[in-house]
Amino acid sequence: MSKQLLTTLAAAAVAASTVALATPVVAADWTHADVITTTADTAVNPGRNFEVVGYGDGFAAAVWFDTGPAGRRVMAARFKPNANNGEWDLPVAISTFGHSAYDPTIEVNGNGDLVAAWTENHDGVEELYAAVQPVDGVWSPARNLTPGATNVVPGIDVGIADDRTVYAAAEYTDADDATFGLRVVEWAYPALPEEPLLVVADGGEPALDVSGAGEVVLAFTDGGADQYAYTRHSPGGTWKAAVPLGSATQETAAATINDDGEAAVAYVSLGSANATVQLVAPAGGKKGTAKVLASGVSGTSPVIDIDGTGRLLAAWADVTGSAAIIHASSLFGGAWTTTSSPAVGGTVGNLDAGIAESGAQAVGYTASSRQVVLHRPRSGVDFTPWVSADGYAARGSVATDLRGNVVALGALLGPDSTLRARYLDTVGPTVTATGWSGSVLTTEVLRSPGISFETAGGDWLSGLSSVDVLARVAPWNAAGYGPRTTLADDRPAGATQVDLPAGASYCLAVRGTDGVGNNGEISKEVCFTTPLDDRAFTATGWTLVDGPAPYQGTLTTTKTKGRALVRTGVRARHLALLVTKVVDGGKVQVKLGDEVLGNYSLEGTGSKQLIDVATFDEVRTGTLRITVISEGKPVRIDGVVIAK
Repeated sequence: MSKQLLTTLAAAAVAASTVALATPVVAADWTHADVITTTADTAVNPGRNFEVVGYGDGFAAAVWFDTGPAGRRVMAARFKPNANNGEWDLPVAISTFGHSAYDPTIEVNGNGDLVAAWTENHDGVEELYAAVQPVDGVWSPARNLTPGATNVVPGIDVGIADDRTVYAAAEYTDADDATFGLRVVEWAYPALPEEPLLVVADGGEPALDVSGAGEVVLAFTDGGADQYAYTRHSPGGTWKAAVPLGSATQETAAATINDDGEAAVAYVSLGSANATVQLVAPAGGKKGTAKVLASGVSGTSPVIDIDGTGRLLAAWADVTGSAAIIHASSLFGGAWTTTSSPAVGGTVGNLDAGIAESGAQAVGYTASSRQVVLHRPRSGVDFTPWVSADGYAARGSVATDLRGNVVALGALLGPDSTLRARYLDTVGPTVTATGWSGSVLTTEVLRSPGISFETAGGDWLSGLSSVDVLARVAPWNAAGYGPRTTLADDRPAGATQVDLPAGASYCLAVRGTDGVGNNGEISKEVCFTTPLDDRAFTATGWTLVDGPAPYQGTLTTTKTKGRALVRTGVRARHLALLVTKVVDGGKVQVKLGDEVLGNYSLEGTGSKQLIDVATFDEVRTGTLRITVISEGKPVRIDGVVIAK
């Protein structure tokens, strides 16, 4: 199970071979090892389902079955980033008071609205209930989604569109458990739930996913045909005709869909036990031939996820004896890359898989009283394993948020079993630079070889540790910018100043590092040019004058007509003169190569004055010559802007 954009990993029970227990691998970047349930009043029952979803940047939410003194309830809590790097809310009961509730599941939409669903016992009948928590609100009262249905069985599924329309699917039996069927209900929150959209006689074991636009893909067992099938539904439309997955399948199928309507169903073929992925066309039919991901490999309980760009991640357990966790990834409709990781631990259970919008991927499972999480930042690199300590229930739930951070949920066994969550901080902080000041002559040119600015940002999980200043540099005689390099390393956030040597163009950006060593994304660039100093020119017959006012402490001056400043090998897309103007200032002519770019007056007042000369469509190369064309009037040249 997964949801578009906000990747989640729903649990699917699985059995596999047993291998020797490996030495635990502890990742230094796991943070927030939080106990969500802290007292006997909220003791979790590890024998029934619990689940977590991740969303946004560092947000998560969990639901679980509770057996405290207040009775069997469904509880929920939400992790929210804050100034202290985030914390879990106090747990709240969301099921109906006085009625036993079981098997909760949770999902989230692209806006951060949550929906939870569970089974609830009323007068001996198990019914499907759900509640919604808007992103800016509290949990709604629980609603019965299957009035009139009897005995909803474990294996419910739920999704929520961006307009808060809820779709829930459940298998049910009659009062004698003699027959079964499948119902899908639409609930346009906050209105009352409607009659079931879809009723499939002899249908069951639903796997449902909902896009932000409300597109639904549903896989289920078709008892009449003795095989799995899938169908689609669009808002305001009807369900498409069910499409069989194959001659026969085994294991519960998994379904996923993103906001572009790209959908896929994963299943295992009966007999061969080959893991297979079928892409689903928008019209509801098959989109191309089903892709067998591991021909000849006996697999079980596949899980699948898709991100907003159409990248797919599937995973399943190999039960041929190697006890490997097999994972495959692909762009939608593209070639699949299939690899495997040796199973860490004993009997594999609760296999999960998810892919975030950043391309980060996670596969989770439980083994020999431990939780195991495999994670990697993108396809094509090895997964890194993490293994918990002993003592955890043979259940677990793993999720990724929008950016690729991983949250793992598990039940630590004991007299009062507690639910514990921890984050794998895989994403660096977001940092911006503002308030460029102190050295700015114009929006692009600096009056001194240095610049001051402010940096700010943070990381919701492990804080902002330091900031790097990065630069691409184009010297005055270079054809273009060189590769990005580090100009200043490990600076504290806040006021920052860096030196920029004269005679080059600079495109500056900042990047933060969090408390566990993750580098964040590089900020938007801001570009400046420092003028080439007057001393870099050949100046026959000119006088060099020192002083505090001029750029770099000197300027070159003359009153003699015909005197020239010359610099060979200039490469420029923009040229400007940096001068000191006086009331009776003279005039100069500027040439690049054989082209006269213009005549310019230096009459006026003020030091470090900028005179634009030319801007070209592309970088031009040649000898730059600045020639005095006035007689007896002072010409004071401080530098030249040679920008890219």
